[in-house]
Amino acid sequence: MTPTYAWTVPTLLVGLLICLAAALGMLAASKRRGIVAFPKLPPTCLAGSTLDERCYRCGPLVLAVFRASCFGWQATVLSLDFVVHGDKRAFLFFTIWNFILQIVYWFLASAASGLYLSRSQVPKVLRRLLPVLFEVCFPSALLVSLILWGILTPHDVTKGWQKEDFNFYSYDMHAVNTACLAIEMLLSRLLVRADHFFCMLLWAFVFCAFAWLQHIWTNFWPYFFLDVSTPRALLWYAAVVVIHIFMYAAMKLTYYWMFPTLEVSLVIEVWF
Repeated sequence: MTPTYAWTVPTLLVGLLICLAAALGMLAASKRRGIVAFPKLPPTCLAGSTLDERCYRCGPLVLAVFRASCFGWQATVLSLDFVVHGDKRAFLFFTIWNFILQIVYWFLASAASGLYLSRSQVPKVLRRLLPVLFEVCFPSALLVSLILWGILTPHDVTKGWQKEDFNFYSYDMHAVNTACLAIEMLLSRLLVRADHFFCMLLWAFVFCAFAWLQHIWTNFWPYFFLDVSTPRALLWYAAVVVIHIFMYAAMKLTYYWMFPTLEVSLVIEVWF
């Protein structure tokens, strides 16, 4: 281990674990107040829509069609990307990780909407999992888009790699998908909880651990700011954690600003 690795890696590891522990502490604090960590949401929260009273009660149908369309579109884009490019290294990038997770979300959300419309019972695991997936997918999509267009694209342009960023697949994975998730937040009645920030952070840390481990065998960093061979890594990792916090807070505050009365009604519906 080089001298730089010898102190940057342990320092980063300790710092990341402290951040994760702090986020877990938020979840534990809520539990001590009697709030269930991952409640089973009522079907109306999973597949009901904010359009219910404004769209002649066709809101759930609109939401179901939208979710199914997003699933079909993103699954098609991902399939075409691999057929056209066939780059196995794509799985090393956080963008693809998030895009796949979003496809899983759209599939499960479509299933929940379908069950709700057919008046069938929604499985308990889906009632717990779906809102958490959204709380991970949406802020992560915001983060990936921000990092690409704000950090990576300027870097790639200086290196002459702009074609990697300005293409059909990049637009879909760093803009269109984010817009779809924003529309989902507008249409759905999923409750966004601040203490579930732990889930988003855990998802990012799993990818970070994967990136470190795969580098041992491939000597490849998916993103230049993940490189731990320089002291600047401390600043980059700190900045990425701060961006995670900002993105999740932005999602939560936007939701509360747009639907203050809805949030109160959902809390009552879920907890009481």
